[in-house]
Amino acid sequence: MFNDYINNNIQFGIVNIDAGWTTDISTFVFDPKKFPTVRNMLDGFREKNVRIVLWMTSMINTDSPNYQYAQEHGYLFNKTIKWWCGQGRLLN
Repeated sequence: MFNDYINNNIQFGIVNIDAGWTTDISTFVFDPKKFPTVRNMLDGFREKNVRIVLWMTSMINTDSPNYQYAQEHGYLFNKTIKWWCGQGRLLN
């Protein structure tokens, strides 16, 4: 799609990458299966002065691989809540 816009002279300055780009709902790490060449993709956007917007959540689920680390380092509020993607805590 990105190249189609360029080839058809459709101007844009932002690409939005929606939910699902991460390895887990709250890891904030690109999934290498979905984005095996993420560095090349991001460099390509940068070369064309296109900004990237990533969907993110302000939650870390209790079953997320980074939950314990965030909890131990004081990155989370104290109340665990249920939300549409599971159960977790808000980032502080």
